Amino acid sequence: KVSGGYATRIRRQGLVKVVAELMRGTQELLQRLLLFEMRGKHVFGLTTKIPNRASRTGILSLWSTTSDRSISRAASTLYPLAALHRNASKKQAWSLSLHCRTLVSQTPDWNPLEMKWPAIPQEDGKRLTTIALRLSNMINAFRHRGHFAAMLDPLRGSSHKKLNPHEPIYWVNTDAVDVCRLLKDYPDRLDLTVFGLEDVDPNERFAIGHEFLAHPKRDWSIHDVVEFMRATYCGSTAVEYTHLSDRFQRSWIKTIFERGNPRKKQRNEYFFQGNQLGTLSREEKVKALEILLRTDHLERFLGDKFPAVKRFGIEGAEAVLLGLHALVTRGAELGVEGVELGMAHRGRLNVLANLFGKPLGALCNEFTETDVSMGDVKYHLGTYAVRNFRGKLVHMNLAANPSHLEAVNSVVVGKTRAKQFFINDKEMKRVMAVLLHGDAAFSGQGIVAEVMELSEIPAYTTGGTIHVVINNMIGFTTDPRASRSSYHCTNVAKGIESPIFHVNGDDVEAVIHVCRIAAEWRQTFHKDCVVDIVCYRRHGHNELDEPSLTQPLTYSEIRRHPPVLQLYTTELIADRVVDTKFVRDLSQKVLHEFENEFQHRKQYIPRPSEWLATNWQGEAISALCDSGSRPFNLTGVPLKTLKDIGLSACKIPEDFSAHPQVKDLFMRRQKMLEHGEADMALAELLAFGALMLPFSPDDSFGRIKREGDSLSLADTSDALKGTAELLTEYVEHPTVDVRLSGQDSERGTFNQRHAVIYDQRTAQPYTPLNNLNLGPQATFQVCNSSLSEAAVLGFEYGYSLESDLALVIWEAQFGDFANVAQHIIDNFIATGESKWGQKSALVLLLPHGYDGQGPEHSSARLERYLQLVDQDPDVVPGAIEGSFEEELERAWKVLDGNGNNKVNMSDITNYLNELSPTDKPRIQSQELSVHGA
Repeated sequence: KVSGGYATRIRRQGLVKVVAELMRGTQELLQRLLLFEMRGKHVFGLTTKIPNRASRTGILSLWSTTSDRSISRAASTLYPLAALHRNASKKQAWSLSLHCRTLVSQTPDWNPLEMKWPAIPQEDGKRLTTIALRLSNMINAFRHRGHFAAMLDPLRGSSHKKLNPHEPIYWVNTDAVDVCRLLKDYPDRLDLTVFGLEDVDPNERFAIGHEFLAHPKRDWSIHDVVEFMRATYCGSTAVEYTHLSDRFQRSWIKTIFERGNPRKKQRNEYFFQGNQLGTLSREEKVKALEILLRTDHLERFLGDKFPAVKRFGIEGAEAVLLGLHALVTRGAELGVEGVELGMAHRGRLNVLANLFGKPLGALCNEFTETDVSMGDVKYHLGTYAVRNFRGKLVHMNLAANPSHLEAVNSVVVGKTRAKQFFINDKEMKRVMAVLLHGDAAFSGQGIVAEVMELSEIPAYTTGGTIHVVINNMIGFTTDPRASRSSYHCTNVAKGIESPIFHVNGDDVEAVIHVCRIAAEWRQTFHKDCVVDIVCYRRHGHNELDEPSLTQPLTYSEIRRHPPVLQLYTTELIADRVVDTKFVRDLSQKVLHEFENEFQHRKQYIPRPSEWLATNWQGEAISALCDSGSRPFNLTGVPLKTLKDIGLSACKIPEDFSAHPQVKDLFMRRQKMLEHGEADMALAELLAFGALMLPFSPDDSFGRIKREGDSLSLADTSDALKGTAELLTEYVEHPTVDVRLSGQDSERGTFNQRHAVIYDQRTAQPYTPLNNLNLGPQATFQVCNSSLSEAAVLGFEYGYSLESDLALVIWEAQFGDFANVAQHIIDNFIATGESKWGQKSALVLLLPHGYDGQGPEHSSARLERYLQLVDQDPDVVPGAIEGSFEEELERAWKVLDGNGNNKVNMSDITNYLNELSPTDKPRIQSQELSVHGA
């Protein structure tokens, strides 16, 4: 007989199953169930055991004690579950009639944090075992939750420290985090009661070297363990990796961070640094100082020369540039030949100058010139460069991006995948994607999660993307506590089991080390990882904004806080790496160089091609478009070629067990080919196959022939022969790769395509178009995508930018699904050419129809696309014949019967109603012909 909140479940499933289920949940729920009063006895723990019918023990064994035990004493034994199994000698309370009520309801003030560990046994064997287990518990607590106590915030030290007692910071209750409680008053004292070690001499040594396999030390005291783990996981670097399911990946990270090569502590009152990531050589430190100085001085120089211009500077996060240099350099050493970079506006000008090598004079000229032959602001434009990193040439592209934050992410990974495909980088080691994010956007924009979910899908993976978060701890004017629910802005990355490296942006060398580790992780495991550089924003959202209106305490602290350059210079001078004269001379040299570039800025002549981060022939195509004559080419193949393609694509291998419906479908297609017919799906298949095969016009098809004094077109189609306006040779083309991507695109939403068929015995896929056996052919990729529109469409748009000899298609499951990807269509597809000179031949398939599936699936909203590409709604495009314009004028006069130069819907309705039945079909046919034109 059981009463209480779990009575029904216990009656139906049994007590053991209910407790086991809750054991897999949170510890709080487990405690609420187990700490109940049971007929004068208190249940005080549980152990796991293998089921044994003979002893009548189950998955869980409950242990009880006499009623004179106190509740707090009973509760305290819930923690050392493993030790309890060895020490418990009480009689099993198993077949019981329970009357349950939770302790929480009895004692509302009960606090699990106040529960105490049981006393450590005094017997030698049991004592050492108990202490070793509790030390192991503390070590794992640092590995799991050390990031909560890390000194990551340049302003506060710990991210949950308040600048003022009244500052409204609402994060996780760090008092509930065991590591935070342990270190709360460090170094004055350690709260060892958290781990039940308060009765142990902190200097007594124990043989727990097996906990640190990467460290040579074998015997450790409590003080040794705390100091080492604090330096490793709670300094100016922290790492979240225990959520990874792969044991080898966890060991790899743990080994790097715990290998025992401690750096000296940083001379900085805001945080300490004693991590295990190694040291830089003197040459590396001097190089880091030069990059940091250039980054700092560039922002100051532009601020002095253009004080009233928005530049979205990187002040407060200057170490990001050092991290990017370290990341690309280490990647180049590990085989990276190309880097695709995507970022928002903050710090973009500094990245252009100090990472891509864009001349400062060019930047300054763009501040003063209004016409740079582009239609977007300078901090949105892309570029490309070939840079030398320690003797390794790296081709770098910075993708153009709109103001829509994080939208460029999918474009960058799509470009990366395309590059890998076209250079046959099957191991995905030669081209790497790097994405820079803001903290508020990373946690707030859904497309971040959508793009990350593509990272392990075979048709979309790029071998790992490195995400660098410029964590300003603010979003425009919004505090983090109002912009996200998680303590860190990077929690979204845990969904794909990416390691997360946190680093204090004021610790220059730590940023360098962490970015190197990120490059090594990517090249080793080909998975995403995140580098969270916690910094601050010295100005407002832009240089003209006043941030103290909404963050008075934070910006009061920022005004007092020394810049990153000053901190690092002071450290290097104290370490005698450089002296004051060296720093002063280097500063003057850089400023002189900047001033010289500024004086000669007028000599810079901007060209559209330098902003193109794609492989399209931008200038050549632009010249044709600007001249008013879009290129027009005849395309086609002989009818025999189409039949050969269709018959080959409808063959099923003899040893392949196809579904009966697929067999019937392929047989119907063969019959249609024999009769010269094709439905939509078959026509699509023939088009793909024709592009995948090479074609050259000859005397029998597609070539202009001279017959006496006249010219004719060699073609099997009588309709085209002698047509003067089409008298040109068919286009010769090599093989064209085809990529079709979308939701359920392999089979087709309407069961119509079957581009991939599956063996009914083995589930092995077979792609007929990749097995035409008609000579050399290109590759056909058809990809079932994730249930995402924006990320996948952006991916395919980026893919399409890399080659003008590839047909790239995104298929919406229904045409109206493109609504969810509207910002990709608006900001990239429809406007990329006018804003950035960026050409794309991406094709959108938007199926829809009036077939009873509701108003959404009945329209692809085609009017939106017409509006997007209409340059001037008041001018009829020149491609329409002049006679049609005359007809429009006559129709206007008829409709405008009042002569007031206005026409409304009632005028049109009245006019149509007055027409005779024989006139209406004629008008409709004219409308259709216009649409076809």
